[in-house]
Amino acid sequence: MNSIEMSSNWLVRRLLLWLASAVFILAFSTLGGAISSMAEGLGAAEASLAEMLFLILDMDSSSAASATLLVRFAPLWFGVAFGLIVWAISPDLPGKGANMDRSGAAGVPESRLP
Repeated sequence: MNSIEMSSNWLVRRLLLWLASAVFILAFSTLGGAISSMAEGLGAAEASLAEMLFLILDMDSSSAASATLLVRFAPLWFGVAFGLIVWAISPDLPGKGANMDRSGAAGVPESRLP
């Protein structure tokens, strides 16, 4: 093996180890949040996620806190953004002018209106 193959092999192993650690940390923190009986594991999941990032992946505390906030807020807002994009480009969804009748109800036949 030459040095380039050895260094790329080392890099791949290191990335896989880091990814496996990150998956474990997220899964364990989510489980800890679920056990805490708080809605969405509020507080417990964040605390365990930040602490495990700090201890296992040797992140500094500010990076661990930033990663924790990103992991907790991103799934919600990605879903909201995706929903808004679909709503904006779909002509058949409620609130669009194409399927509004005289009463202003979207897609409801007039015979069913009160």
